[in-house]
Amino acid sequence: MENTTGIPLRGPLTHHGRLLAQYWSCGVCRRENHVGLRRCEDCNQPREAAWQKVGKGQDSHMVQPGTYLRLQSGVQVRQKDSTEDNVLDADHVAVVVDVDRMGQRFHLVVVPLVEGAPCTRASAACHLSISGRQDGHDARVAVEDPSGLHRPFSKIGLCGRCESLYQIGDGELLLANKEIEALRHTYLLKSDRLTNLKAEKAIAKNQADYDKVTDLTASMKELDRELTELRRKLLPKQPWCPYCAWSPEDTDHLVAG
Repeated sequence: MENTTGIPLRGPLTHHGRLLAQYWSCGVCRRENHVGLRRCEDCNQPREAAWQKVGKGQDSHMVQPGTYLRLQSGVQVRQKDSTEDNVLDADHVAVVVDVDRMGQRFHLVVVPLVEGAPCTRASAACHLSISGRQDGHDARVAVEDPSGLHRPFSKIGLCGRCESLYQIGDGELLLANKEIEALRHTYLLKSDRLTNLKAEKAIAKNQADYDKVTDLTASMKELDRELTELRRKLLPKQPWCPYCAWSPEDTDHLVAG
């Protein structure tokens, strides 16, 4: 993963398929620095702080915007803009959206696990923070493999203007052009198949072959369900905030790739 410290994650909560900004903001003095610099041009502080590293030796990870975490039950968390800590009563997964260098805290969007999988509803997500203690991180906080989390977190957005969490309900943000063309081809084939099944069902009805009618009806329902899902994926993408109309393309931090 590329270095994203100093580049808050806004819009869809994944870096997958997106382009990083060319400048990062110093967590100490707020100076904007080119991504090629490892230290701030004004205060000479390093881009990352030592407390951002979780784990030891080869198992250590630098926690930064876009890092996914698993938070076990019992982890202390803090609501956005609050000074009081609460305790999680169940396991959750989270994505880091910003790093508070001076306050030594990771800002996260946290979602519960539903039957072992991340919930993709924005209404169930929370904007929280956890401490980045220098005396060793809580063992109940672990860095997660991002491969299975890009897609569920791409369904939730964090506004870069009003800070609202919102649902990204249309389209499929992580589809490449080749995948979209393949989906369109599949949709046409399945549509033709559904038309043929309807014709077969009409013939079966005329022949009073009710067993065949029942089988064809079940096949048509399943095919219609598959077509509905394909239509959803092929809808225009909607990454903008519905509350204030902010779009990820409005910011210099991240643009859609």
